[in-house]
Amino acid sequence: MSTREQLLREIEAFLEETGMMPTTFGEKATNDRALMTTLRKGRDPKSSTVDAIRDYIIRERAERASSKRGRSSQAASATA
Repeated sequence: MSTREQLLREIEAFLEETGMMPTTFGEKATNDRALMTTLRKGRDPKSSTVDAIRDYIIRERAERASSKRGRSSQAASATA
């Protein structure tokens, strides 16, 4: 499996779990709204682009997990 194919699988899984639109993902991850279109059409990304995408996914998942934990703590406090 190529780097592009593996990266696309990772991105597609992230989009599925977050419900984020592909254009929004491209803009937030690399400042390129056409990112997903060009990757799906076969463009091989630079290693710096791959790094930026994976870093974005890691940061975004961490923020979402932190936010989820915060909401759980607030809900527990509200019921106590």
